[in-house]
Amino acid sequence: MDRNHPLCRPFACLLSAIGSLLVPCCTTAFGQNLVTQPAAQAPAVRPIPALPTPGTPPPPPPPQPAPPAQAPAAPMGYAAEHLEGVSLFVVSAPPPKKYAKHDLVEVIVNESSVQNLAQTVDTKKDYNLTAELSKFPSLKSLIESATLEEGIGSVKPGLGVKSGNKYKGDSKFNRKDQVQAKITATVVDVKPNGTLVLEARESIQTDKEITTMVLSGSCREEDITRNNTVQSSQLAGLEMRIMHEGDVKNNAEKGLIPRVLETIFNF
Repeated sequence: MDRNHPLCRPFACLLSAIGSLLVPCCTTAFGQNLVTQPAAQAPAVRPIPALPTPGTPPPPPPPQPAPPAQAPAAPMGYAAEHLEGVSLFVVSAPPPKKYAKHDLVEVIVNESSVQNLAQTVDTKKDYNLTAELSKFPSLKSLIESATLEEGIGSVKPGLGVKSGNKYKGDSKFNRKDQVQAKITATVVDVKPNGTLVLEARESIQTDKEITTMVLSGSCREEDITRNNTVQSSQLAGLEMRIMHEGDVKNNAEKGLIPRVLETIFNF
């Protein structure tokens, strides 16, 4: 384009204005000056130490520079807090919830146990006792003449006892329990270190059938999820009791006669 063209001067002014706006933005974004380059610094010249004269002690070593201090570590959530004002996609974690007495926590119970016991008893006992009476005074001589005479003749009386006992018994016990439930517990105490003490009690009645569940234990605040739930396996000192009442329990128990017979024949 000819420099004398009537549109050349306005176009040059427009380019100059755009350049004046882009240079500060690029300088702020990239942390460097795009207009001027920093002057190169000359390398520092270390002085050559003078040689010590004979008979003089060597000079002390120069002091060592102190190591650069390390910057303190940024706390958790520091980056997210500083990005909230400039980013549309940052997601900050919610602050942890603090629990107090009488707060409610849902406990997810998932416990299973398997017990297998086997026992074998085999006993055998033999008893043999033999006795013989070799000397005994004659009662007739003792009564009639008040003299001691041998009263046992040629055949000496004897006594023999023999017994035997043998017992063998086998017993087996197999049991498998599995409990899956959800129960709401109450915070009854908060320890100085933040540990929560939970207790729960639930009773369900259907006609004549009553099922009661009692649960207690301790957990940490960080073990509780954001949904306000905690697993029963994370409870320390877990105590859980499940009691049933009604016709089902009564029919499953042994009657009086079977219990009496088992008591007698256990011996």
